[in-house]
Amino acid sequence: MLEDLACDVTEAEDGAVASSKMEGRDFDLIVTDIFMPNQDGIETIRKIRRARNDVCILAISADDANVDVNYLKMAERIGADYSLSKPIKSEQLKGIIGNLKVSV
Repeated sequence: MLEDLACDVTEAEDGAVASSKMEGRDFDLIVTDIFMPNQDGIETIRKIRRARNDVCILAISADDANVDVNYLKMAERIGADYSLSKPIKSEQLKGIIGNLKVSV
């Protein structure tokens, strides 16, 4: 979806790989799932915010009514700028990208 919106995309299979790919590079937007192997999205957001405060973070996760913890709200409290429940719609991403372009 991001490529369809004319974004350059760098992929990482988990938060640990994403953190290492960020070293020495600038990104406008980081999209992180909450549940990932090796380093979950919550820890990834914490690490990104400790290192950089100038990047926009979007946390995503499936909406699970059977879970007692609202992980997307937690992600926002620790530093995510946006959170979206899966499935994500292209219009939602387009709005976030539009906000980025306005603020850059």
